[in-house]
Amino acid sequence: MFCGDRRQYRCITGIDEYIDQTSGTKCSSTFQLQVDHVHPLALGGSNQPENLRVLCRTHNQLAATHLGIARKKPRFTEPETEFF
Repeated sequence: MFCGDRRQYRCITGIDEYIDQTSGTKCSSTFQLQVDHVHPLALGGSNQPENLRVLCRTHNQLAATHLGIARKKPRFTEPETEFF
Protein backbone atom coordinates (compact mmCIF):
# COMPACT_ATOMS: atom_id res chain seq x y z
CA MET A 1 0.00 0.00 0.00
CA PHE A 2 1.26 3.48 -0.88
CA CYS A 3 -0.02 6.66 0.69
CA GLY A 4 1.56 9.88 -0.48
CA ASP A 5 0.80 13.49 0.33
CA ARG A 6 -2.99 13.47 0.68
CA ARG A 7 -3.21 16.95 -0.78
CA GLN A 8 -1.76 15.66 -4.06
CA TYR A 9 -2.56 11.94 -4.14
CA ARG A 10 -5.30 9.77 -2.83
CA CYS A 11 -4.29 6.63 -1.00
CA ILE A 12 -3.87 3.62 -3.31
CA THR A 13 -5.58 0.80 -1.48
CA GLY A 14 -3.81 -2.18 -3.03
CA ILE A 15 -7.03 -3.79 -4.28
CA ASP A 16 -8.78 -3.69 -7.67
CA GLU A 17 -11.54 -1.04 -7.82
CA TYR A 18 -13.35 -2.57 -10.83
CA ILE A 19 -17.12 -3.03 -10.44
CA ASP A 20 -18.98 -5.15 -12.99
CA GLN A 21 -21.64 -3.00 -14.67
CA THR A 22 -24.06 -5.92 -15.07
CA SER A 23 -23.90 -7.71 -11.72
CA GLY A 24 -22.53 -4.93 -9.51
CA THR A 25 -19.89 -7.28 -8.10
CA LYS A 26 -16.50 -5.86 -7.25
CA CYS A 27 -13.23 -7.49 -8.26
CA SER A 28 -11.07 -8.14 -5.21
CA SER A 29 -7.86 -9.03 -7.02
CA THR A 30 -4.55 -7.96 -5.52
CA PHE A 31 -2.52 -9.41 -8.42
CA GLN A 32 -0.79 -7.24 -11.07
CA LEU A 33 -2.42 -4.01 -9.94
CA GLN A 34 -2.03 -0.98 -12.19
CA VAL A 35 -2.98 2.65 -11.90
CA ASP A 36 -5.62 3.34 -14.56
CA HIS A 37 -6.92 6.62 -15.95
CA VAL A 38 -10.74 6.76 -15.76
CA HIS A 39 -10.66 9.16 -18.74
CA PRO A 40 -7.56 8.00 -20.70
CA LEU A 41 -4.70 10.35 -21.49
CA ALA A 42 -5.05 9.32 -25.15
CA LEU A 43 -8.58 10.74 -25.12
CA GLY A 44 -7.74 13.99 -23.33
CA GLY A 45 -7.73 12.79 -19.71
CA SER A 46 -5.38 14.09 -17.02
CA ASN A 47 -3.08 12.74 -14.34
CA GLN A 48 -5.16 14.39 -11.61
CA PRO A 49 -5.88 12.11 -8.63
CA GLU A 50 -9.64 12.16 -9.26
CA ASN A 51 -9.01 10.66 -12.73
CA LEU A 52 -6.98 7.71 -11.36
CA ARG A 53 -8.10 4.33 -10.04
CA VAL A 54 -6.50 0.98 -9.28
CA LEU A 55 -7.34 -1.95 -11.56
CA CYS A 56 -5.87 -5.38 -12.03
CA ARG A 57 -4.14 -5.88 -15.38
CA THR A 58 -7.09 -7.84 -16.81
CA HIS A 59 -9.66 -5.16 -15.98
CA ASN A 60 -7.33 -2.36 -17.11
CA GLN A 61 -7.04 -4.00 -20.53
CA LEU A 62 -10.79 -4.70 -20.60
CA ALA A 63 -11.52 -1.02 -19.93
CA ALA A 64 -9.17 0.02 -22.74
CA THR A 65 -10.83 -2.42 -25.14
CA HIS A 66 -14.29 -1.05 -24.29
CA LEU A 67 -13.03 2.47 -25.05
CA GLY A 68 -11.54 1.37 -28.38
CA ILE A 69 -7.96 1.94 -27.36
CA ALA A 70 -5.88 -0.69 -29.12
CA ARG A 71 -2.68 -2.07 -27.65
CA LYS A 72 0.45 -1.03 -29.46
CA LYS A 73 2.03 -3.64 -31.67
CA PRO A 74 5.49 -4.80 -30.61
CA ARG A 75 8.34 -2.82 -32.12
CA PHE A 76 10.20 -5.86 -33.30
CA THR A 77 8.69 -8.95 -34.81
CA GLU A 78 10.25 -12.18 -35.87
CA PRO A 79 10.99 -12.21 -39.61
CA GLU A 80 8.90 -14.67 -41.53
CA THR A 81 10.90 -17.59 -42.82
CA GLU A 82 10.08 -19.58 -45.87
CA PHE A 83 10.58 -23.29 -45.93
CA PHE A 84 11.34 -24.90 -49.28
